[in-house]
Amino acid sequence: MRPLSFGVKAHFDLFLVLIYAVDKEKAEALLPAPFVHETYNDKALMAVAFVAANKFRPAFLPSWMGMSFNLAGFRHMAKYQSQSGKILRGLKIIRSVTNKKMMVSGGSELTQYKFQYDPLKIGLKNNIISVKGRRIDIVVREKTGHADVQLPVGSVFGSWTQARKFGGPLLYTFEVDGNNVSITEGSRKYWQPVPAEVMNDETDFFDHSPYNDLKPLLSAAYVVKDIPYSWKRAVKEIVLK
Repeated sequence: MRPLSFGVKAHFDLFLVLIYAVDKEKAEALLPAPFVHETYNDKALMAVAFVAANKFRPAFLPSWMGMSFNLAGFRHMAKYQSQSGKILRGLKIIRSVTNKKMMVSGGSELTQYKFQYDPLKIGLKNNIISVKGRRIDIVVREKTGHADVQLPVGSVFGSWTQARKFGGPLLYTFEVDGNNVSITEGSRKYWQPVPAEVMNDETDFFDHSPYNDLKPLLSAAYVVKDIPYSWKRAVKEIVLK
């Protein structure tokens, strides 16, 4: 794994995020210092994201040379206080799967995304989004009006308005190696998340150690479509312990 050493551009045709509330103390033990968890009502928050991307390429290349692929990513929702004192909100990557084997080799070498292969399929028909993989079976219904949004049973949030505060975009991606922290900043032109009703949310993410003891509560889901996105070259900071 290496921090991103050059700028990258892409287009997100579809971006679906499921937010889970988990046991705070146990989740914090899995998140390396100096990062801290996003929390709500004394629960730590984690995200599973599904992305249909195209035109993914180094920023210096034209869009027609970009790659299309599907991605599922498992993340800590985290915060980091930079050397300047600014609180950055972002993500600490746990692992990612993709349907393009080229991304498994090249993407894992050049980025922080830790790709594994999965023949992941993402479908959209009317307002129903489906994601199918080896151990992934997600179905959600995009909601066009917010008044009737039904959050998942047991959600840590009391309303979509509360959940929306964690609807990103979380522009920073964090990594740590010893005393070195790398920060990759993302950028987008607009971001209007639409709530989604979750009809099925089967993944194996919380089935295996050390994440099988977090007692996850599916708490919200949202969809964003048609987003031009870019990432700057990663910057590094030395954290004194």
